[in-house]
Amino acid sequence: MGLLNHLFDRVVVPFEVWGELAHRPDAFEPPQVAALSYLEFAPPDFLVPAEAEALDPGERAVLALAVGHLPRATLLIDERRARKAAKELGLRVVGTLGVLVEAKRQDLLTAIGPLMEEMISNGIYFGPQLVERILAAVGDDSRGSR
Repeated sequence: MGLLNHLFDRVVVPFEVWGELAHRPDAFEPPQVAALSYLEFAPPDFLVPAEAEALDPGERAVLALAVGHLPRATLLIDERRARKAAKELGLRVVGTLGVLVEAKRQDLLTAIGPLMEEMISNGIYFGPQLVERILAAVGDDSRGSR
């Protein structure tokens, strides 16, 4: 599902982030990677802002890339500490749920409830109140209708 290329003009991924994704148990298979041809890969940038020092390598790379080269970019970050650091640096941040909400609003998705349920069943935690608030905001009553 190529949502990012429909929602953003450019999708730039630091090598560190791609490396993290490639080592996950649910990593992309080669045919899936080919479908992501719209991704641009950015080499490591060693000018890590002080606000990012305590973060993991992927998050540090995202913040360093944004601060050094893409200060007006919207960063896709879910982890709370990394979002806080990005905001302290004056950067715009959106999370996975924000991407799903925007995709629903642009009619790229008919429902986000089943996707959120799948993510939750795969171990991603979203507070129940947040889930209900988001589903209500986009008028999605599809939860549990897989």
